[in-house]
Amino acid sequence: MYIFLFITALKLIIAVWLIIFGFKMTNKKYLGKMFQDNPSGPPINKLFSPKNFDRYGHIIFPMIVIAMALVLLYTTIKQLPL
Repeated sequence: MYIFLFITALKLIIAVWLIIFGFKMTNKKYLGKMFQDNPSGPPINKLFSPKNFDRYGHIIFPMIVIAMALVLLYTTIKQLPL
């Protein structure tokens, strides 16, 4: 019983953290720091390079993170025995 509560609490904490992190990433400066200023990083840096940024391109990755967090939050709350 306690392990179920611990895992549920951990999932909720991770989901809330992902939502906050996703909204923080909507800032273009933060994404620039995270992806473009790391020349030895993975090939995803090319995806977020300035020439590939369109008008709304900076919002795609944070929205994916926020959507994952909302799915995790929904499934965690749905499995609770209320």
